[in-house]
Amino acid sequence: MAESESVSQGEATHSDSASGVVKTAVPSLRAASAADSGPRDLPSGYLSRELSDAEALLNYASEIGIDVADKTRDAILRARAAHGTPVTPEIATGLLSALSNIALRVRPVSALSLRACADPKQARIVVNRYTLVAAVLCAILLPFSVATFVSSAISDSIRKDTETANALALTLAEKERAIHAAVSSAPPGATTAPSIGISPSDMLKELQQFAIAIRALNSHARELSLFAPSTAMTPPGKVARDQQLDAAEKTNKFELPVPLSDLQAQADEAVAKIKLYQSVRYRAVSAQETAAIWSGAVATCILPVLYAALGACAYLLRLFEEQIRTRTFTADGHRARFLIAGIGGLVIGLFTDFNVAQGGSLSPLALAFLVGYAVDVFFSFLEGLLRAFGRAPAPAAPAAAPAAPAKS
Repeated sequence: MAESESVSQGEATHSDSASGVVKTAVPSLRAASAADSGPRDLPSGYLSRELSDAEALLNYASEIGIDVADKTRDAILRARAAHGTPVTPEIATGLLSALSNIALRVRPVSALSLRACADPKQARIVVNRYTLVAAVLCAILLPFSVATFVSSAISDSIRKDTETANALALTLAEKERAIHAAVSSAPPGATTAPSIGISPSDMLKELQQFAIAIRALNSHARELSLFAPSTAMTPPGKVARDQQLDAAEKTNKFELPVPLSDLQAQADEAVAKIKLYQSVRYRAVSAQETAAIWSGAVATCILPVLYAALGACAYLLRLFEEQIRTRTFTADGHRARFLIAGIGGLVIGLFTDFNVAQGGSLSPLALAFLVGYAVDVFFSFLEGLLRAFGRAPAPAAPAAAPAAPAKS
């Protein structure tokens, strides 16, 4: 009777006839195992960073007057009150939901940007770094830009001096031939110079102008050679000839002899100056061509990349100032922007002229700076090229249907 009552009360007891072992199932153990399978409390300190982020965003919202729902605020406060103790799943779920809601309310401000702006030293380090990069770029660009401008100006002066000297050389050569022809045709023993219609004063004036043009051309060629260093492609003997011209200038061979009153002496001096001019012109033209090669290489391959990087620095410094003011600053290196700016500047150097929508044009260096400042300009330029080269021809107009024959 006792065994039947215990079985009826839930204590299932039976014997194993083979082993003689008695097995008993207790209902309280099954209840405990069922309780273990339910949600447990989270360890202390769990979601500590999320709690700090939520509190920072809540404080920022309260400072600038953004309305936050009571449910969101209460969830954050409950999580703070339970900090240091095991966190229940309900508190953890409420904290994460509140963090998501308040992040949507205050964006683009984030907890990361608030932490970065809370430490002025961190923001100052990043700003000073890019300021230093911009200063270094300016220190490199300034000499290159000045050298390019000066070499271009000297090349223009050489071109103008060469045109003037060429015209004077032709005039003097014609007069020299006329004078020598008249002298050679004069009868032997003549004491007076034949009349050939050439004024000695005009001839002397032209010789003076020619000598001035030669001196200016030689001086400009010497100055331009500073921007056109000699290389392996320099013709042999050019350096020695240039040194001879400099020595001749120091010994006053570029000056006119005094006195120089008769036409015969003026014609001889014209021949000497024309020969000297040929050497000076060769020096000037060689320096002009070499300088054009160097300045073209610098203006095409180096300056656009540097100007694009300078534009990127200008954009980032302006962006950092705005982000610090609006508390959206993060310590992002923006290396990808510099890489895109460098690629854009290198590609821009391959082109020569760019038209804008208003009908004007931009130089490659100006556009390279814009590419660094606003990367969208570079992508718009590329997309415009793709549209230009990929433009499909307009469909042909359909042929007109033949007119119906008139009814008789």
